[in-house]
Amino acid sequence: MVKVAFTKHIVRIILNRLRNRIVAALVKGVTSQYAFQS
Repeated sequence: MVKVAFTKHIVRIILNRLRNRIVAALVKGVTSQYAFQS
């Protein structure tokens, strides 16, 4: 039981990091597009 909970915790951390990286890339892309337009 403890091992399963630990694995879920690790997976959640990895997913959060991936999501943060994707969001950062999207924000950077959007801001650069706006910068090019203006």
